[in-house]
Amino acid sequence: MTGLFIFLGIVLFFVIVLSIPVLVDFEYTDVVRLKVQWLFLKFNIYPKDEKKPKKEKKKKEKPEEEKKEEPEEEKKEEEPKPKKENPFKTFYNNQGVSGMLQFIGDCCAALGKFSKGFIRSFYIRKLRIYMSITEGDAAATAIKYGKVCSELYPSLGFICSSCHVKNYKVNIYADYIGEKTVGELETRIALIPRRTLNAGIALVFRLGVQLLKVVFSNIKSANKKQAISVKKGGQKQ
Repeated sequence: MTGLFIFLGIVLFFVIVLSIPVLVDFEYTDVVRLKVQWLFLKFNIYPKDEKKPKKEKKKKEKPEEEKKEEPEEEKKEEEPKPKKENPFKTFYNNQGVSGMLQFIGDCCAALGKFSKGFIRSFYIRKLRIYMSITEGDAAATAIKYGKVCSELYPSLGFICSSCHVKNYKVNIYADYIGEKTVGELETRIALIPRRTLNAGIALVFRLGVQLLKVVFSNIKSANKKQAISVKKGGQKQ
């Protein structure tokens, strides 16, 4: 009973630790900054902290007389190994085009479910976008503004509908008297490791099921061929 409590305590500990989000801070203003933080660990991905170069110790070269020549190893001729049959090719030969398409469709469905679970593990705590668009004249500025909005807002709509977004602010406008286009981006993303791990385990399980189908199909086909060959051999005798 004590061992069970210890096991449950360990499981609970890992569940709590993996539920603590990994924070990713990205900022694009005058400079680009990227930081990652989890628990008490902090990493400056960009720009990296400058480290003092280590002094290289000069190794004293031994005189040629002291150097020992290493004996050359004789190369052994390796016998060519028999090529193994490709299990997917065997599966295709047994099941045909329809079976292979079904297998590919099931794998794609598994990947689709993984992508949904992976996206849900993200939580956007802050998203701020600022952009003032300026071109050479008013007409070009208006055209550029419309193009940027048509490309940016659908992507933002997908992000906001797929992920949890807490603090969201976007300010894009056409500046007809400005000198140049200016843009800023600031975001903080929280990634929950437990959800990502669950999505990965589910993906491995689903793909493993599909691979087992291929293996069992090949084994069944091989046994069938062996039974037919044995039957033909008995009839000849």
